[in-house]
Amino acid sequence: MRISDLEKLPLARINVRGLISCQGKYVFLKRIKYGSTKPFIYCPGGRVELADRVMVPGKSDLEATLRNSLVRQIKADLGANEVTLGDFIGVSKMHKHSRDVLFFAEVDSYNFEARTSYDTTSMNLGELWCIDLVRVDKGILSSHETLFQPKEWRKLIGDYVSYRRRIKN
Repeated sequence: MRISDLEKLPLARINVRGLISCQGKYVFLKRIKYGSTKPFIYCPGGRVELADRVMVPGKSDLEATLRNSLVRQIKADLGANEVTLGDFIGVSKMHKHSRDVLFFAEVDSYNFEARTSYDTTSMNLGELWCIDLVRVDKGILSSHETLFQPKEWRKLIGDYVSYRRRIKN
């Protein structure tokens, strides 16, 4: 699925996520919801807000809006200062009437203790940790210890990380 396929979906039904690289490691958030014994990891990000909208004459620029929203979300979720967005990676299946859009992003550094987003600071949503992984592939993302969500991105992210490794060499 392409970004243009999301044009008919209201912004409130779109979440943005970042596969984040920082100093050679990939950064994920790990959460255990209250009442659950199964932790899961996911890419930082969140809802697109109306204030993120980028307008071009006559209409909204959806990709620019999504990118603008993701930069805001990464800064709030991780306490990052400089965020550089890269490739569009993919779109998730419909889940609870919304879709997640994944981009690659790089940050020079972050301070998880300086995070400001409600999703990462509210204790009502369960326990949360920031984890760094040097190696990322489908096997690691599918393991019981990491249990990456959404499930369909496990292979996609593994393939994308392998692709980045190949073009770097």
